[in-house]
Amino acid sequence: MECPACAAAHRPAEPLVRFSTDDLTLHGCNTCRGVFVSARAWCSLLLSPHRAPELPAAGPSSGGTLASLSCPACRRELERGRGYSIYVEGKATKGAESKSFKWGFATKTLFERCKGDSSGKEVDGVVVTRGGTDAVELTIHGDHFFYDDLQSPEAKLRFQNLADADADKNGEVTLAELEATKLARLPKENGPYGTGTASDILDLKAYEAGLSRTAGHFRGEGERVARAQ
Repeated sequence: MECPACAAAHRPAEPLVRFSTDDLTLHGCNTCRGVFVSARAWCSLLLSPHRAPELPAAGPSSGGTLASLSCPACRRELERGRGYSIYVEGKATKGAESKSFKWGFATKTLFERCKGDSSGKEVDGVVVTRGGTDAVELTIHGDHFFYDDLQSPEAKLRFQNLADADADKNGEVTLAELEATKLARLPKENGPYGTGTASDILDLKAYEAGLSRTAGHFRGEGERVARAQ
């Protein structure tokens, strides 16, 4: 594999050098000194951020460190070490008005009884026949953060209540502002928010945390049962 950062910058892209430290396997570039981490290794580092200093010594000869690790596509510094289960960042625009948001949730969720379409048939879980293989797609659906119901399959996408939560009118909707916005006080013209059997969800922050548990899907649009841990 060639270095994606060098390729994006139109530099001669050298093959990445593979290196390991204990159970972590990473790839580094001797030209740009970038360190590229697989999803599994990244999860290990998120759980144990103190291990980052181990990596330069094990890396390519020109060095490299996770302290400045950035996305090779957009060059932004990657999130790490904050203990989030899911992090969402974006901007919503309506006419001349825009609202940005940066929300991280530490909700612990167990997905079980997964089922979805496989070759035109609904299949429970993963089925591997003798001598065969099975490919499973796990997806995160960002639109779930804007649903107006936690459980209904007919939930609609809404953002006005979230935009109106921006109490200081600075253009960013924070989790603190969501927490201060009670569901019972939302204007009826913006539509009610359904919480189903979750009687302890009283504000928009708790509501968004509840929606974060629904974002994971199995085999594309396949269903699963999400349970808090």
